[in-house]
Amino acid sequence: MIDKKLEYQIVEFSEFLALWQKCGSLILKASANQDLTPEDEQEYARLKAEIAKKYGLLLQSIRFDNNLYDKSFDILTQYTLLQDIKELSGGMAKRLSSTWNTSFIEFQKLMGALEENRIQLARINGLTVFLKKLFWNPLAMLIYLVTLLLIVYVVVMKTLESSNILSDKYF
Repeated sequence: MIDKKLEYQIVEFSEFLALWQKCGSLILKASANQDLTPEDEQEYARLKAEIAKKYGLLLQSIRFDNNLYDKSFDILTQYTLLQDIKELSGGMAKRLSSTWNTSFIEFQKLMGALEENRIQLARINGLTVFLKKLFWNPLAMLIYLVTLLLIVYVVVMKTLESSNILSDKYF
């Protein structure tokens, strides 16, 4: 069985993770004191905007620990430029990278949970679900009961007629 909402969540979250990873590589580059180009700064700004947009969409459809993300999201709001990250002391840069990586691992766990849900749903037979909904529906149950009573009534009446119990001599 395929859940369109779950499939959408997996696609969106995969895109989010790809953006997160690209942004993380730029942060690692800056914290390692490597040379930064204006293109790196532009890419960092673009990625931050995309991550913020995707995060808003994901919050509406996927439940996850906001505290974890908020810590990492603070990095994006506190450090507007990669140059700001490059100028951090060694300990702060390591802490920043550690926070980013911890968040990435937690997001990977969430992605794994979404994919596990997909696997579990794939095991469910759509026909079985449809038949359960059809036959266990209260309105359908009432229709089945009335139909069964009518069939019993008709069978009893036919049986009584064929055995002449309903003939005029008994009434």
